[in-house]
Amino acid sequence: MHKIIFIFISSLFSFTLYAQVGINTTDPQETLHVQGSVRIEDGSEGTDKVLTSDADGTGTWKQSKISNIIGVLGAGVDVPYNTSAYLQTGTSITLPPGKYVVNVSMLLTQTSGRAVNDSNFWLRSSFSDSNVGVGISGDIVNGGNLISGNHIPSAIYSILSGFVFINNSTAVDKTYYYIVGNCTTFNTTATINSFGGTTWAENNIVAYRID
Repeated sequence: MHKIIFIFISSLFSFTLYAQVGINTTDPQETLHVQGSVRIEDGSEGTDKVLTSDADGTGTWKQSKISNIIGVLGAGVDVPYNTSAYLQTGTSITLPPGKYVVNVSMLLTQTSGRAVNDSNFWLRSSFSDSNVGVGISGDIVNGGNLISGNHIPSAIYSILSGFVFINNSTAVDKTYYYIVGNCTTFNTTATINSFGGTTWAENNIVAYRID
């Protein structure tokens, strides 16, 4: 009798370990398949919280937050008025797989001080896949691939700011290198001083994941 009970219980547990459990469904498609709303109470629940997991898969309710990635500023680069190609700034940002909006804000100032009246210094910037090449990355998607700005006439300082969308479609982290150049100027022979690096406290690059 004991042997029969043991065999029965063993068979039952064997079935349970490999079974798919369905709640409100007679045809579960996963290990646990719930059809309908779910309510999870563990003491950490609250308004506008989201269910998150740790490295072991244990879930808890936490306040939602925006995950951001901050770029690494390099030395920067001087940009003469007649720069037609792109130059490496030494600044970069490394993004895990996924799609991101990458925000850039950089200070503009001349090596010679105040910009002259009735002048124009239009500066373009973007991201490259290489720290030696100057081609614009093909991972920039959903619109324009430039972040541009103008050094305002008579100004000592101006700001270049904007954003691009970058899709890292690889399976690994990828580094994108910040480049600048392709200038359009009028009535100036100035050089933009130490653009895109650590020299100016206003400079920053921040990315936010959007998928």
